Amino acid sequence: MRDSRRARLILGVLLAAALVILTIDHRTGESSPLRPLRAAGSYLFGTAEQFGGGVMRPVSTFVHAILTAPAARERIEALKAENAKLRSGLLAGKLDADRSKELERLVGLAGAGGTRWSPATWSPGGGSPGSRTRCRSTSAPTTGCGRR
Repeated sequence: MRDSRRARLILGVLLAAALVILTIDHRTGESSPLRPLRAAGSYLFGTAEQFGGGVMRPVSTFVHAILTAPAARERIEALKAENAKLRSGLLAGKLDADRSKELERLVGLAGAGGTRWSPATWSPGGGSPGSRTRCRSTSAPTTGCGRR
């Protein structure tokens, strides 16, 4: 389009008309004489926006899925590794519970025979080969290794 004086004049008049229409519409509020025009424009542009969104939404979703596929695969692998770790921890917890039950059963059997249990730590006696070892009780004084 040629840049002529007439084109600039038409553009200026349209801009001034738009500003006048906006001012009138804004100042009169809900009782605006331009309310039917606003409703028609809202309907027309709203329908066009919904149609455009309906067409573009599947396309943009597809493009987003293609672009994020490698990151999703990495996330899946990380979750699989975490799941395996949690399963092994759960299995270890079950084994610990089974061992605890067995220890409780053994302690109960030892208690039934009149044997006393006291926590003790083991330490080497003299440090030379063939030397005697001794037990140190951590609760009550004992004579020997676990005997009272």
